[in-house]
Amino acid sequence: MQFELTSEYLDKLRDAIDDKDAAFLNAQLHELYAPDIAEIINQLRDSEAAYIYELLDDETAPNVLLELDDDMRERLLATFSSKQIAEQLDNMDSDDAADVISELPQNIQEEVLSHIEDLEQASDIAELINYQEGTAGSLMAKELVSVYGFETVNACIEEIRRQTDNVDVMYAVYVVDNNERLIGMLSLKKLIISHPLARIEEIQDPDIQYVKTSTTSEEVAEIMQKYDLVVLPVVDQFGRLVGRITIDDVVDVIRETAEENIQRMSGLSDDVDSNDDLWRLSRARIPWLLVGMCGGIVGSRIIGTYEQQIKIHPEMAYFIPLIGAMGGNVGVQSSAIIVQGLANNTL
Repeated sequence: MQFELTSEYLDKLRDAIDDKDAAFLNAQLHELYAPDIAEIINQLRDSEAAYIYELLDDETAPNVLLELDDDMRERLLATFSSKQIAEQLDNMDSDDAADVISELPQNIQEEVLSHIEDLEQASDIAELINYQEGTAGSLMAKELVSVYGFETVNACIEEIRRQTDNVDVMYAVYVVDNNERLIGMLSLKKLIISHPLARIEEIQDPDIQYVKTSTTSEEVAEIMQKYDLVVLPVVDQFGRLVGRITIDDVVDVIRETAEENIQRMSGLSDDVDSNDDLWRLSRARIPWLLVGMCGGIVGSRIIGTYEQQIKIHPEMAYFIPLIGAMGGNVGVQSSAIIVQGLANNTL
């Protein structure tokens, strides 16, 4: 059943936090998913949020951290030491860990990376944060399963067992050559029904969609939407397999793009949300409000030049609000069509 946060439930949790009733809080949090816990923490004061977060187990805490609002996550991380942040990143996928660490100052990033015990994880994170924001490289995760084309099905299965320790969900097996270049993909169905001694290169599917690390996130979303993909491999400039992008990352891109388009249509000049302060919200809206006000002043001046005619035919004034309202409606509809065209790349 879907969790619904009510003011009464939130008050109970706050009372338990004030009383340091860890047993009650653990019992309540144990029944919730990470997004539900994050929803609760987003509504709490910083000290209350920190107390709740300390009660979470090592498996749940990183997932909750990812689900928090950006501002709350930033404030919560500010209360952690570099070693504590590193412990959280150790339990995340490389792409999620890179997203979190990229929000930290440069000097803190280096310190956190030095505290990560898993050197391979630290190396993957360091590589991902160096990719330009808004590219496939910044979206991808390093965790994947790949095999060589010359291997047999039996050897491939053993290799999968070895590699899947670090992969939560395996969508497909990628096939590479001796130089680690992507040459195909192997579905789990074909792997299961094929002869144990068959070579992978004989049963692989060489027709595979992929993107380069420099491909924009919008292009990635379009490709996955067009071909109904749940995962997309990423290669470097030499064609070597370096990562994969999953559908959950693309959903985030689509949502962010939709929010940007809505803000454009609403006449906002900056990226804002409901949690921002009054000054930031005002700064984003004022430019276009001033443009609208100037347009209204110009319109009133033009109407003023026909003052004598309006005196002769006062019934003409009845149509002024109608024309103004129609002009506003046409403007809203036109902006909606333009933004939709920009989003669909039809303009």
